[in-house]
Amino acid sequence: MHDEWIPIVLFICIVIAVWGYFVYTYKAKEQQQSTLKQLIDNGQTLSPELIASIAKPQGSDAGKDFSRGVLLISLALALGLFGYLDDNMDVTLAGLFPLFLGAAFLLIWKFKPNNEN
Repeated sequence: MHDEWIPIVLFICIVIAVWGYFVYTYKAKEQQQSTLKQLIDNGQTLSPELIASIAKPQGSDAGKDFSRGVLLISLALALGLFGYLDDNMDVTLAGLFPLFLGAAFLLIWKFKPNNEN
């Protein structure tokens, strides 16, 4: 296999993964809307709890920031260790990017106001 095919296949795989994510979220929302439409067509009332759970944004979980921060810092440490052991300063410095992103996520998690009552 020629070397130029490696990045081509990589980008095709990335596009397919992103496309699959969007198709999945579209199908999930479409199924949710059809279920709600069936409930309304059958004359059932929608409880305030159900409406509140539907209106709640998906990404509002406070634990996600902590998880992302720890994951990115772990990735940064792995890149840094690999670069150090391989005597490759470029890889070691590339580990700074996820390190700072992970630190930012941990700061967001720490200083985000807690709205749970």
